[in-house]
Parts: sequence; C-alpha cells; structure tokens
Amino acid sequence: MSKLHPILLRLCARYILLEKRRHLALDPVANFHLRNGACAYRLNWLGDTSTKGMEESFGIMINYLYSLDHIEMNNQQYLQDGTISVSAKDPWLRSALKSAPSLSKDISGESTTATTTAASATTLDSSNSNRGGENSNSGGATEGQVVQTHGSRFRLLSITTA
Repeated sequence: MSKLHPILLRLCARYILLEKRRHLALDPVANFHLRNGACAYRLNWLGDTSTKGMEESFGIMINYLYSLDHIEMNNQQYLQDGTISVSAKDPWLRSALKSAPSLSKDISGESTTATTTAASATTLDSSNSNRGGENSNSGGATEGQVVQTHGSRFRLLSITTA
C-alpha cells in the first residue's frame, strides 16, 4: 500500500480540485464545503481506515478549513466563477496546481494572465521531505495568489491554525 501512497494522494488532489460539473466541484462533499466558504486544507493518508472509508476512498480524507477572515471571499469567488481556495501548505494539493500559469489581480480586481516562468513556478514547486518527496512548507506562495490550470481557478492561502 505504501507504493500507492503518492499516486492515490496525487489523484485525490486532482479529483477534488480539477474535476468539475459546470464550474463547481464534482464531488458533492467538496462542493458543499466550498460553497459555504471553506478552503481545501489538507489531505490525510489513512484518515479513515474503516471498511467503508477504505472501500470508498482508500482511507483518504480531506480537511476543509473555515477561516473567519476568508469565508465570505471564498464563498463569493467560488459561486461567481468556481475559484477554489486551497491551502498553500499541503504538498499534495499544491502539486495538482504546480504547472499552472499565475493570474495576478490588480487593484481594480481585473485579472491578467501571466506565463509561468521557472522563477514563478517555484511558488508551486516542491522539493524533498518526508511526504513522498513533497515539501510541506508553502513554497513561497503569497497570500491570495490566484492560479489557473485546466480551465479552473484557485486562490492559494497561507493559513495557520491554532
């Protein structure tokens, strides 16, 4: 099962973040939490080892974080254009986005697409550590940075919990 660990977590991150129905998350639980202003926060390997958990998701669970400072904006952006707020701290969620071109917002709120360069890709890139070769730090992601990949928009958040 340990050989499946990085493969399944990478596929789970892609499913939660990239698979859509219209412009909203395909997974009904993800859609519920994201509609209510949560951030996709952390994937947990063997988070649910019950028979049902292993059969339905190979035991993988996801934590959604409701940060009072971000709930309203997360909710509005998700309902408006499907933007999913994602923790910059989870290496598996970040890995699903790392080849994405970055979108920067100017003061008026207009978005402009920027091409990903080697320097800007390091924001979403990862290096070696104890989680399947992924780095658990934020990789230099800036608060509120918006990225776009495969027709979907994401806002990276560097949120710390108590």
